[in-house]
Amino acid sequence: LIGIVLSSSQLAASSHPSFQFLTRPWLLPTPLDMALMSLTGLIAAIGFYSLSEAYRVAPATIVAPFEYIMLPLSVLWGFLFWRELPDWLTFVGAALVIGSGLKLLPRRPQRRRWLLRRM
Repeated sequence: LIGIVLSSSQLAASSHPSFQFLTRPWLLPTPLDMALMSLTGLIAAIGFYSLSEAYRVAPATIVAPFEYIMLPLSVLWGFLFWRELPDWLTFVGAALVIGSGLKLLPRRPQRRRWLLRRM
């Protein structure tokens, strides 16, 4: 928005694609759109509630590795919905996350026994 206000040569208001988006009239979402947004919110709320319950009943060292599934899923959804492929920095970050998870694996048997005793 600042670029549009300042109107530099690269961000002239008439040529920048954001200007058309910012100045178009607002439309009320259709009932289908409202239902889909509500369903998305409900699913997200259930997911976050489940995650917080998992952290409540088990140690974080047991629950956290299950969150690693978000990494490959985000790559999958990015490709399926937007045809975007990860760049090399994504792979570096993924290697760091996966590597730290693998480093913690030798400690897991002790924690598994704790979980079994609790159940």
